Amino acid sequence: DAQCGSTYPETGLLSNTCSGTTQTGLEFSQTFATLKGAAVILPSSGNVQPAAPDTNPADAPYPLWSASASYPFGYKVVENGEIYQAKWYNTGDDPSAQVQFAWQSPWELLGPVVPGEGQSAIFTLPSGSYPAWAQGKAYHTGDKVLYEGLPYQAKWANQGVSPATEASDPSGSAWKALYTVPGEPSGSPAIGVTASPSPSSAVPTTSPSATGSTGATG
Repeated sequence: DAQCGSTYPETGLLSNTCSGTTQTGLEFSQTFATLKGAAVILPSSGNVQPAAPDTNPADAPYPLWSASASYPFGYKVVENGEIYQAKWYNTGDDPSAQVQFAWQSPWELLGPVVPGEGQSAIFTLPSGSYPAWAQGKAYHTGDKVLYEGLPYQAKWANQGVSPATEASDPSGSAWKALYTVPGEPSGSPAIGVTASPSPSSAVPTTSPSATGSTGATG
């Protein structure tokens, strides 16, 4: 805060030790000292707060994260009211786990579940689309059944194994889901029924009569 003297060696060169403006010593400081500062108080309407996560499982727009499930790239889940998307295939990696660097987690945080957002529907099929699953019936590879209105296909011969095991253990279950759920990326392994705007349009891609056997014989 002092003017460079006439002996300054370089004309037109910026200096970090003196000023090229004609001034007395500390003149900038003395000028700024006369200014009266004031705190700026914003109205309450300008105080924007982030939305609090909706932790009610019934309001989750995507499936709740499960430690036993496997998630491919692009899959969306909800954990503690926050929405996450898989950056690569993973199993057992808690999306809410604290990491030092973002690249250490297979999950990307997309944001909170907004209150009242509502859960995306999985549309069921009409009764009779496939035979209803029965606990005492023996099923062969490729057999298709309805369980709680949703279609499943047997991956290998089994009996007494509920299709519900597909949700908790997709790789170890004897059943494969023939529908997609909210959060599954396009092109996911699940085939057949896709969530759609109306239940009437949610139909199997292949009718039971065209697939041959839909249940065990004998």
